[in-house]
Amino acid sequence: MFGSALFGRHPWHKLFITCNLLITTCFFPSADALKGRFQKATFASGDFHNAEESWGCMPGVKRTRVGYISVVQWRSPQATPKSPYIGANVETVEIDFDPTQTNYSRLLEHFWTLHSHERVYQGPRASGSWTPAIYCHSQEQCDLAEHSKERLQEKKGRPLITEIQPNNTFLEAEPEHQKHMLRSRTDVFETFKLGDRALVKSHAAALINAYLGGKCHGVRTWEETEEAIMV
Repeated sequence: MFGSALFGRHPWHKLFITCNLLITTCFFPSADALKGRFQKATFASGDFHNAEESWGCMPGVKRTRVGYISVVQWRSPQATPKSPYIGANVETVEIDFDPTQTNYSRLLEHFWTLHSHERVYQGPRASGSWTPAIYCHSQEQCDLAEHSKERLQEKKGRPLITEIQPNNTFLEAEPEHQKHMLRSRTDVFETFKLGDRALVKSHAAALINAYLGGKCHGVRTWEETEEAIMV
């Protein structure tokens, strides 16, 4: 059981106690997930640490992981016949969601709130790695994404630069990038004693990472979060 000395002064302590009591449920994939109950979605909306936090508290999202999609982004000024382009690894978040609790259209609605749709450069890094994009896993996802983008363009009255592409090979990022906010809170992270793979697969870790990042305000109550961890 987690000590009240560590969490007693914070509203999070009830959540961590629940996780401790339900550790096998929290940190390992459920039987339903292994049977293919969940579906995948992949989005790029800038810094993947911040984006992962934003997805972690969304109802129906069960697991999150950050990584890269490798794409050809622009011609190199030092182009050679063998290397005419510079490649970019776009920072992305891949999520597993339960289609009985949410749907791809709702995920798209959330995605459009996470980034600027009209400019690529959003921070100190090279624009290529923060290119906003939707990487669809099926034709149905691509169609829904295109329709969603068209509606938003009509509403704004100008084109959006967000790309929509079939899903390419997702390269999972290094362990230190997964659940970055949770890892940065060493007092909490070390208490869990999670291995790298368990951290990526954990629904509870995704929720806690989001809460520590301040992304759950107005999305879930504590009671709803405890209930979500148990399923």
